[in-house]
Amino acid sequence: MKNRKAPRRLYRQLGTALILLAGAETSPPTEAAETTNATGGRLILVGHDRALKLPLAAAKIAQPGDRVRIDAGTYRDCAVWRTSNITIEGVDGYAHAKDISCHRKAIWVFYASPVEINNVQFSGAQVRHRNGAGIRYGRLVLRNTWFHNNQMGIIAHD
Repeated sequence: MKNRKAPRRLYRQLGTALILLAGAETSPPTEAAETTNATGGRLILVGHDRALKLPLAAAKIAQPGDRVRIDAGTYRDCAVWRTSNITIEGVDGYAHAKDISCHRKAIWVFYASPVEINNVQFSGAQVRHRNGAGIRYGRLVLRNTWFHNNQMGIIAHD
């Protein structure tokens, strides 16, 4: 049996996660991923059985044009997103961000725009000032997004 070299793969090591970069020939061994999305950005996969376990991990590495796909399930996590022009979507049902607020404001806090969010639900946001929100943001597009049992739904920037 001949020893054949595996096809050239381009990966970027990010902590314990491997993210497939545009132009790579195959996906990482444990993740099914596309090389690029429609905007030319990366596809970042989040889920309990994936290298990136929580939305917070995706928020730390997201770049403009990226699409973040979060497997359906409950994530007791908060995230601060500082990247513009991203899409975040729940896959195979709702991704449910729950119970933990960042910056004493919201479950997800955004400091850049635009952002599109699809198939995500937010619940359990509570802060001391009684205005805990699912999302704190200024400009975004929401589709199939559900807010329940929060002190507030969305709080906008000034």
